[in-house]
Amino acid sequence: MKKVTIVGGGAAGWLTALYLNKILPESQVTLIESEAIGILGAGEGSVPTLVEFLKFLEIDEQEFVKETNATHKLGILFDNWNGDNKDYFHSFSVLHQKFNFAYDDEGELINEFFGYHYQNNTPIFLGEISEQLARNNKSPFIDGKIDGSSQIANYSYHFDAHLVAKFLREKAEERGVQRIEGVVSNFIQDSEGNVVKIVLSDTEVECDFVFDCSGFRRLLIGNLFKSPWKSYTEQLKINTAIAFQIPQFDNKIEPYTKAICMKNGWMWQIPLQNRIGCGYIFDKNYITAEEAKLEVEELLGHSINIVNNINFEAGAYRKVWINNCIAIGLSSAFTEPIEATSIFNAINQLWVLTDTQLKNYNQDFIKQYNEYTNKMNDDVLDFLYFHYLTKRRDTPFWKEYQTTTTIPPSLQSKLTHWEKSTYQIDDFKNHPFGLLSWLEVGFGLDLFNKEPFISQLKKTNVLRMYKHLQYLKLWGEEILKYSVNEKQYLNK
Repeated sequence: MKKVTIVGGGAAGWLTALYLNKILPESQVTLIESEAIGILGAGEGSVPTLVEFLKFLEIDEQEFVKETNATHKLGILFDNWNGDNKDYFHSFSVLHQKFNFAYDDEGELINEFFGYHYQNNTPIFLGEISEQLARNNKSPFIDGKIDGSSQIANYSYHFDAHLVAKFLREKAEERGVQRIEGVVSNFIQDSEGNVVKIVLSDTEVECDFVFDCSGFRRLLIGNLFKSPWKSYTEQLKINTAIAFQIPQFDNKIEPYTKAICMKNGWMWQIPLQNRIGCGYIFDKNYITAEEAKLEVEELLGHSINIVNNINFEAGAYRKVWINNCIAIGLSSAFTEPIEATSIFNAINQLWVLTDTQLKNYNQDFIKQYNEYTNKMNDDVLDFLYFHYLTKRRDTPFWKEYQTTTTIPPSLQSKLTHWEKSTYQIDDFKNHPFGLLSWLEVGFGLDLFNKEPFISQLKKTNVLRMYKHLQYLKLWGEEILKYSVNEKQYLNK
């Protein structure tokens, strides 16, 4: 494993380069990309996994924020998804960590927490610090420092995707990763089908192992190796997006992503330090890109300039590791951006790879890795589809979405179970999204039977639950007094 080559740049390519450079210090890591092709550049949000990964790569967060126009992301605000002009918040916090009394079973704790809310008709997430911080435009730090003592909530980042790629490239090259400018024209394989040379217009690059980070082009895993593709279009009908930008109109930065439900899909708004990155994602069978643009302009009250048109099919390759090639990121799968799972999936794919696996890979390793990515992609599909179980029936898109799509069987089994029971922590064992994420979306959309939660609430625990909620409320109020405004934090 002397020569490891990556085809394609962008965030996925350069994160892969940095990771391989760290776990394979004796190998030469080379990345091939072309300025002429560029990168997609539409994904500008992430989940807390990115923060952990940057720490693992020994990348300074403050430098990352400065160089990528980044802002903190405390979660996602879902606006008008039930067509009632109400919103709900999916946070990154871990609720049970906020409790100051012990439970043997954290699933029991959380279910009782929601049972109390249902029984007493109190707002869900009263005292939930991430949501409080987000709605008050606060950063996840008290004093503006990035350390464990000042951090008061889990977070991730919004960022300029092009600047992220540039920043990661600089870090990788500083650490010895070789970059080659060029367009790939062909691959040369040995008798066993392994890629041994990558052909460019004016040179050939030898390799022992290759990573496909070519995005939607999928040069290796799709075009060369013809991996079987599993389409998700029966579940996720959305297939088109228009991307645009709007300025920061006021003197605040909202530390969360907005997902605004539209007539024919939904619109994202991602605040950066210097602008807001936006996009409308929809089904082109219902509206054209021009009609989508007009719908956005009607909502915003001003004109927009489209900077990118993106067409895609939701789905995943069932084999992302074939011979001496692994596909990472968009090359391996794509669903849609509602929970910023693209970089999330890429990091998860990398993190389970070890130096031992890569140096001594065999069919057992390959089989296990493909099984892991298959489950991860299907689990992500379940959670994303879950967001579309709304009460909206006001347009043909939303009316037909509820009747023409197919609920994934694994999600249907969960829904059937939850009709008569509360959520259980084991329901989400080894799932990319945990119990709290499902609860926040499920309760936000008012999807589930309240009775199981109320009946599980033990009378003996009502008083201490009440006392604890008062504690949370007071604690949250104190935190808001001393937490740093997001814009003030970034200005430092």
